[in-house]
Amino acid sequence: MQNQGPQQTNTPSSMGDSPANLDGPTAIGGDASPATKIAAKIEGAKSVLVALSKDPSADEISAALGLAMLLDSMGKHVTAIYSGKTPNALRFLKPEKTFETNANSLQDFIIALNKDKADHLRYKVDGDFVKIYITPYKTKISEEDLEFSHGDFNVDLIIAVDVKDDNDLDAALVEHGRIMHDAGTVNISIEKPGRFAEVSWCETDASSVCEMVTRMTDHLKVTLTPEVATALLTGIVANTNRFMNEKTTPKAMTVASKLMTAGANQVLISQNVMEEGKTEKTSAEKEIAAKMEEELEKPLTSKKAEKSEEAKELDELAALAVSAAEESAEKMPGKVPDTEPRLEIKDEEEDDNSKKLLDEKSFEKEMNVRREMATKIGEGIPDAPTKHEVPGSENVNTETEEKKEDERLLKRDSEDEKKSDEEALEEALEHIGESGGKSVDVMGELKEMAGEDDKAAEKEEG
Repeated sequence: MQNQGPQQTNTPSSMGDSPANLDGPTAIGGDASPATKIAAKIEGAKSVLVALSKDPSADEISAALGLAMLLDSMGKHVTAIYSGKTPNALRFLKPEKTFETNANSLQDFIIALNKDKADHLRYKVDGDFVKIYITPYKTKISEEDLEFSHGDFNVDLIIAVDVKDDNDLDAALVEHGRIMHDAGTVNISIEKPGRFAEVSWCETDASSVCEMVTRMTDHLKVTLTPEVATALLTGIVANTNRFMNEKTTPKAMTVASKLMTAGANQVLISQNVMEEGKTEKTSAEKEIAAKMEEELEKPLTSKKAEKSEEAKELDELAALAVSAAEESAEKMPGKVPDTEPRLEIKDEEEDDNSKKLLDEKSFEKEMNVRREMATKIGEGIPDAPTKHEVPGSENVNTETEEKKEDERLLKRDSEDEKKSDEEALEEALEHIGESGGKSVDVMGELKEMAGEDDKAAEKEEG
């Protein structure tokens, strides 16, 4: 019996070697609305590709997800391709279960076998596998008899979501020229119409692409599922900024009400998109915030500059004060002239402490002398120094005795001051590195000068 070629049984419905007739029984006249034309093309297609741009918005991603699930519920072979990053706010829609990151699934995988070796062909689904059974004709079939290859892109219709032109398509569709070769194309947009689609439906006054897709379902024989309604309502909520911007129109609110009636999960949308919107700023808001920060920085910068100038002025005043103090110190009585040798004290703080100590000792000695004098004249004086004269006492006998006592006390004060000066000189000399007998000679000369002064004073008293 002559082999008539393999007979096909239990095979899935064929996609055909050429695109489906999109202008079949659902063909619409040229006067029909774009939404009606796109609905007609969807009804006539078997394999549909949903394509996004390189940088889609949350609304466009939600529209693609809703469209893909809608077409799948209609029994279409649908592929939605998006290779970019999905916003966190849309994770709850589980886009990874719908989107594909490449176009591999759009091509048929072909297994070729010489027809003279095949008598019968069938397949069977066994668990997760599809098994293909080939009954040989008067021979044995091996792997060497089989040839494997990839066919053309199996697409009847491409639905682009807000794509401006061919170059704006997702990067995964690099071979879009081959894909579109035999496929019809439509574009749904709220921006300017695209330049590559056969049918371009553009409504700039629409709130979102999701609103347009929802209205288009009125022309399709399909019932919205809760999953599709949730995806489409998510896009409307995102693009209207939770129904708070200028895109919130009565038409948008009517469509949103329809989606809620269809079972859209408002709780999920509220927990994700709305909460995400509260924390994320729009590009306009970010720009305004940046300008406000820039304006706030200006007075701070000027204030810093003013403080810097003020600090400079204070430094200059401080320098003048130090200079004036030095000049005053130079003009003070008892200051050793620059022409005469000075005793350089290395530790100024220690020198100040020494002077302070000497002053305190002199003060104590003076107070002790005054207390002794007051005791003798029968009247004590307070511990603190006073300018008042000590009042008279009944123990004072005569003016002569008082005068003698004053002279004796003055002489004693002179001796104490002399002793204090000598002690101060000795302490000052200890701070200087003694060099040989030079310090001894200086001390000796000072003592001789002090002795001569004493003798002169005694002569005057005598």
